[in-house]
Amino acid sequence: MPHSMTDLLIQEKLPENPQFSDLDMIFLVFLLKKIGFKDEKRLIAYLEGVIKVYGKNEKTRISRYHGGRSITNYNSSRCFGLLSMEIAIRENLELIVSIDSKHNSLISATDLANFCFCPVSYSISKSLEVKFPTNLRSRSIGTGLHEQLRLISRLPKQYLENTDSKNYTPEAQKIKKIRGCKLIFAGHTKERKVFINESEKFIGQPDYIFQDPNGDYFVVEEKFHAVQPGQYDNQLVQLQAYIAYITEYDIKYGVLINWSYDFHFQTYEPFINDVKIKVVKSEKDFSLLTKIHHQLKVFQNKKELNLSRNPNVNKCISCVVNKYCSHKAGYQTKVKFPYKRDDLRLKKVKQPEVLWEYIRDKPTIDIVELYDYENEFTVNTQSETSRRGKI
Repeated sequence: MPHSMTDLLIQEKLPENPQFSDLDMIFLVFLLKKIGFKDEKRLIAYLEGVIKVYGKNEKTRISRYHGGRSITNYNSSRCFGLLSMEIAIRENLELIVSIDSKHNSLISATDLANFCFCPVSYSISKSLEVKFPTNLRSRSIGTGLHEQLRLISRLPKQYLENTDSKNYTPEAQKIKKIRGCKLIFAGHTKERKVFINESEKFIGQPDYIFQDPNGDYFVVEEKFHAVQPGQYDNQLVQLQAYIAYITEYDIKYGVLINWSYDFHFQTYEPFINDVKIKVVKSEKDFSLLTKIHHQLKVFQNKKELNLSRNPNVNKCISCVVNKYCSHKAGYQTKVKFPYKRDDLRLKKVKQPEVLWEYIRDKPTIDIVELYDYENEFTVNTQSETSRRGKI
């Protein structure tokens, strides 16, 4: 790889003071080229995102300040783990199990949200058994908080009591109003009740259905994130689907609650630190839902969909199925349903000579061990070299 490329990556594109050597960077670029990245600009953007998201040392990143500035530390271990894991998966395509492509005649609210987020991600999740999802730690934390901090039972203290915090008070009042309404339905329980709309071929299970003091029914959907996200359309589509397609109750509106969490400085336990609430009325224009629902039906029937080049890099980096995706490289303009394993074949790329000695002494790591390491909650930076896999 040309030195100018390395210089560009290190000097202009990477976060401040990353703990990556030139050889580290050359190696990461080499792995991305094997995965299929051809366009230099997109490769740089994706690598920058990988370092920002997976290169942060979870243990030292959280809530540490010096002179009023947040201190962010980086290590290369998870970045190597993420890409090495993908290489290992794609070197063993015969181990990827295909799911029966005969799709259910009913489309779920989650299907609509996933397709809206990314048609490729939807196709992969419906076609291949994803044994090694990306960013399992964050998903597990979100699921755990979802179960622990049920809107109808336990909430963070600031949302149960009066508080003088300017950041929390408005949203806390909204939460209290919701909790004061009559609970009609709670999802994710042992009852496993779902709502089916045969005319729309829809099936769904919202987090909650309440009845407010005016007698109006409304649905509530909760999401948990390590950082407060932007308002993605897929969340809106999911909420709109519940409002429009649930017929057992006359749903007048929906409430989307996005909780964000951080980690305690000493215990490293996750805690809720912010919340954003969006209300969607039933009389609002639901053209986005109609469009996504129609496109998904067409995709299921025609088995192919045209795509724009260069999909959103941030979505690709955070996507749970990104290790099984060849489209993130940005050069393909169609996606098939079901997704084809053969599309995941690695590219033949000449290894830079400077990497021979760098790679030679790296131990081979079992694929499961590599996955366990990728999803560790904390990282021992002193042992990062010994944990890297040989490609």
